Amino acid sequence: MTSERIVDIPEGTHVSFEKGFIVVRGSKGELTREFNHPFIRVEVKDNKVIMKTDHERRRTLSILGTWRALIKNMIEGTNHGYEAKLKIVYSHFPVKFSIQDSSVLIQNFLGEKQPRKAYIIPGTEV
Repeated sequence: MTSERIVDIPEGTHVSFEKGFIVVRGSKGELTREFNHPFIRVEVKDNKVIMKTDHERRRTLSILGTWRALIKNMIEGTNHGYEAKLKIVYSHFPVKFSIQDSSVLIQNFLGEKQPRKAYIIPGTEV
């Protein structure tokens, strides 16, 4: 018995599979990720990504579902981008944030005297 998972490719998105890597190109950029498993076959045809397996074990089927979700997220990210809204919450020590060059400076985190630095990845809006 064969199990398969299918992901539809929307207009304006190009998906290719070569040597164990899926490359997704969209209006916002390009993402590449390795999809390599001995029991799973991947092919791209007719604007669909088709993943099949003859090895119907729980572990293999869970990998199929994970790959399907990862490919959907790659398509979503290359077409619309990713956005996360974060809220700063504290209970006792008032935390201060400031943006300096390509980093975020975090002051008074858990009452620490030394400020912490979090570097911003290039291409990210803060």
